[in-house]
Amino acid sequence: MSEKESKTGEGHDVAIWSGNFPIDVHNGSGTLEQPIPAYVLAGKYDVYAHIVSPEEGSWHIVITKDGGSIWEGTTKYGDQVVIPKAPVVFGAPNLYKIEVSWSEKSDITLVIHADV
Repeated sequence: MSEKESKTGEGHDVAIWSGNFPIDVHNGSGTLEQPIPAYVLAGKYDVYAHIVSPEEGSWHIVITKDGGSIWEGTTKYGDQVVIPKAPVVFGAPNLYKIEVSWSEKSDITLVIHADV
């Protein structure tokens, strides 16, 4: 976990959380469930993310939180994705699920870097 400058525009000048999410992909698709760390206060946060690896192909990504849709789109290595106002709710599980589909139908590990 590292602190760095953030582009949230919500008065935050330091990232609340920064890290990589490896997702195992089999036959072109994979899923990761990731809870929000307990120290993140309730609120809405802009998330900035990009693919670290692989550099090949394109990815269709669906992100849900506690069963509700947050973001869906197609991206590739080098693209910056902004997920505006992703919610963290006090007392909720705050479990984010990331489902990915790769343009290549093979096995690989997708690594996504995110700054909140």
